[in-house]
Amino acid sequence: MDRKKLRKLSCKEIKALRNSIDALRHASDAFGLEALVRPYRA
Repeated sequence: MDRKKLRKLSCKEIKALRNSIDALRHASDAFGLEALVRPYRA
């Protein structure tokens, strides 16, 4: 993940992103996880 893109996010946005990632990992939803993190890729 690109640190510069993540730095632009607020604390609340980071927390929501982490919660979403954890939920998708728990549900084993690879396609949803990929779609979620694609904008933050380096």
